[in-house]
Amino acid sequence: MLYGVSMERATAEQREAFGHELERRLMGLNRAAFGRRVAEEEGRGDRPHSETQVSKWVQGEYITSPVRVFAIERALDATPGALSHLLGYLPIEARDILSVEDAIGFADGLDQKDRSMLIDLYQTMRKR
Repeated sequence: MLYGVSMERATAEQREAFGHELERRLMGLNRAAFGRRVAEEEGRGDRPHSETQVSKWVQGEYITSPVRVFAIERALDATPGALSHLLGYLPIEARDILSVEDAIGFADGLDQKDRSMLIDLYQTMRKR
């Protein structure tokens, strides 16, 4: 069961926010390998997603089914809802925020640049 708006009604701003967050989380990862991992999470490992398909997700050109977005979250080892909330819905398994990074990701009123800066600052402070 899903909460919120459907994928078809995701705004351009929501798709852009999803794409930016996905791109940030994919930094340093091979997109073709990530496409394979998402397909495995969907139970269709024999038909991996291409690097081009992953790039379309990042660009917000093609936002796919909620089931796939939840698989993307699992493939990233992200908290349920960490990316899907940007599109206006959450999986049932979405729980309370478990990390500072998740709290920043869920914070209203921050644009993608602000989120990235806060996460970078937090990670720098943790290393001290």
